[in-house]
Amino acid sequence: MLILVHAVLLFCLTCAPALVDFSGSVVSVLDGDTLEVLHNQHPERIRLSGIDCPEKRQAYGQKAKQAASALVFGKESPSRPTATTSTNAPLPM
Repeated sequence: MLILVHAVLLFCLTCAPALVDFSGSVVSVLDGDTLEVLHNQHPERIRLSGIDCPEKRQAYGQKAKQAASALVFGKESPSRPTATTSTNAPLPM
């Protein structure tokens, strides 16, 4: 039982830094639903939760990227990660 408690605690401590609220300037729009936000002078890749846009090479992918860029590029973006993707990109609310 004690081993299980230690395992859960270790898991929580290693995952917690990836799910911390932060804000920063949007420095890159990778596609319509993936941004890079400058956090502690390092770009953090985030995916927008609940948004499903085509990838850049798919039909309308470039239009989705341009629309997202027009809305958020260079602006301050608060981020409250709710989970991470399979590529460890935080999914903000």
